[in-house]
Amino acid sequence: VWRNSGSLDLLPLTGLQLRVSTASQRDLHDYGDSTSIGRLAGEERGALLGQNVGIETQRNVTTFLSATPRLVTWLRPRLSLSTFFTLNRDPNAQSPVRDSGDTAGGFHIPAAFTNSRRLDVGAQLDTRRLGQQLFGDSAALARLFARLANLDVSYGRSYGSTYFRVPFVPSLGYQFAAGGFDSFRRQGGTPAGSASDNLNLNAAGAAQLPLGLRVSANYQ
Repeated sequence: VWRNSGSLDLLPLTGLQLRVSTASQRDLHDYGDSTSIGRLAGEERGALLGQNVGIETQRNVTTFLSATPRLVTWLRPRLSLSTFFTLNRDPNAQSPVRDSGDTAGGFHIPAAFTNSRRLDVGAQLDTRRLGQQLFGDSAALARLFARLANLDVSYGRSYGSTYFRVPFVPSLGYQFAAGGFDSFRRQGGTPAGSASDNLNLNAAGAAQLPLGLRVSANYQ
């Protein structure tokens, strides 16, 4: 096999990070021409500078974006966006697959792939600093605000889909998990084997009460 991997990290601004990484594995084995899968593997072999570089059997693509801007001292917003794609093609499969929806179409080595995308947006409120800024350090309302702690609100949404035994490698848009949920549910006219759309909302906070009591609440 021949494995390649690489990654790119960008930190253009304070609190902003972008990372893209990819890995690929190619099978250099000669499967001969005694089976249909073996003949397909031979036809799909690539070449680089006149040398056989086999067929790609695995691929991973991962991206991550994180932003934590500093707008004001009492508010800490955050945002993260991550995607993950993985592809597997099996040159040892028992039988090939045909072009989708075409009983007389071409044969291909079966592929399976999956992707996911998750977006998280949230903010943490520092009520002590907010009270000091609004009312001053010694004001009664500032002391009241200081009794509140860990006020945090977050929203998350994730898409995902998986395909089994399909005759093609998906588009770059799918590999980078771009587009709406419909692009996760269907690729190249083929419906996904499974697809998911999950949404979550979370709000949490705590407060210091007299007599040393503390109350906390969480909604999800």
